[in-house]
Amino acid sequence: MKLLRGILWGWKVATGLKKLGFALLIMFSLGLFTTAARDGSDSKVQLVTVFVDSAFTRVVPLPDAKPAASVFEGDILEAIGRNADGTWLEVRRRNRAYSLGWISTKMITNNFNIEFLPLTDAVTGVTGSDAIVDSDFAAYINIESSLRGGPFAASPRIGIVPFGVVIPVIARNWDATRIEVNYLGLVGWVSASNLRPSYDFTNIPLAPCLPPPQKLEVEVIPPEIQLAQLRRFRDFLTPLHQLSIDLESFWYGVVDGSILPCNPSDNIASFIYTSQDIRELPELRRIAPRIDTGVNLLNDSIGILQNCGAITLDSALQARNDATNAKIIFKNGLNQLIDLEKNVIH
Repeated sequence: MKLLRGILWGWKVATGLKKLGFALLIMFSLGLFTTAARDGSDSKVQLVTVFVDSAFTRVVPLPDAKPAASVFEGDILEAIGRNADGTWLEVRRRNRAYSLGWISTKMITNNFNIEFLPLTDAVTGVTGSDAIVDSDFAAYINIESSLRGGPFAASPRIGIVPFGVVIPVIARNWDATRIEVNYLGLVGWVSASNLRPSYDFTNIPLAPCLPPPQKLEVEVIPPEIQLAQLRRFRDFLTPLHQLSIDLESFWYGVVDGSILPCNPSDNIASFIYTSQDIRELPELRRIAPRIDTGVNLLNDSIGILQNCGAITLDSALQARNDATNAKIIFKNGLNQLIDLEKNVIH
């Protein structure tokens, strides 16, 4: 009996191992096990989906290159590499060892960062004279960027890097605010703020022989000058706020059926300010355009009042709403100035 139990236990163990092996095989085939990514993190197999009706993959990453294979809408492919500017991906069928060729990123969707794919073609489409080398870092350009000859905002511009490309990163400046890259064989510097923050840019190697940081001349505007600008703006806003309150009350009476005297004011001019005014009170750049919207609403309300006589209910309602919205804008502007004077300008 003991012998029989031992045989049965051994059979269960063997069967369990077989099931485990089968489960592992399925997990590998589904890509559930992760592989080491280029940034050191764990990453699943990188998959792309074809969303056009049909397309060719190409033997090299060029639109007029020889076709390598046909793919169709809904096909799921594994991305195994990128070209020199990340606009083409090298792909293969899932669980296949050989490349299927190159497909344009315009024909596929993906949910991973292309900058973590290896650079598998550093030659095709390169126009510059600087050799492209696959480094441990690449950058996705979030916004069209100036390519400059040095690590300063004032360095001469030597080219333009378009939105949406992925290019090799070479080095960084002292505080990782400027990144040295290679765009199709042209080496230069771009602002780090224009790159997708896929990783910590301070991990990029520091460029050798960097020139000393530029000393910036910072101009400090005296508080009394800032306060003078603020008070000028407040003197403009305060009577407009009161006028909007009066107009709102007037139009409420008209809507309710009251007969009121017609005494329209003149149209209100916008607040006038110059670049020097903005330099002395930078908040003008943020607040003043909104106040202009309030002035336009106030003038719309005044304009309806200028047609003295019988006014339709719809016109009175519109004039009241314009006055109410203008009142809200002016009140918010005055509150912003109060906060600015209390908490910012000292």
